[in-house]
Amino acid sequence: MPCETFHRDALTLELRDDPDLVSVLWSGSSTAREPGKFILGVLTKRASHAVRVLYKKSLKWRELSFTALEVFQTPDRRIEIRGV
Repeated sequence: MPCETFHRDALTLELRDDPDLVSVLWSGSSTAREPGKFILGVLTKRASHAVRVLYKKSLKWRELSFTALEVFQTPDRRIEIRGV
């Protein structure tokens, strides 16, 4: 599975390409004033594919953090942020 890794501050995004799925593994945290510039830049590298961010909704800190990413959702749901 080919992989690309992107680092900014203490945040690492690792893009993994599988035959039927592109996944992004997030680790660390961002201290950037505008982390969306970095994150969106990485995500748009795979914009030709659908992007679905799933997070564990039962963990309150994750829900607070990931609901902020809903601004990246697109009306056609090519990019979707959802708690499970």
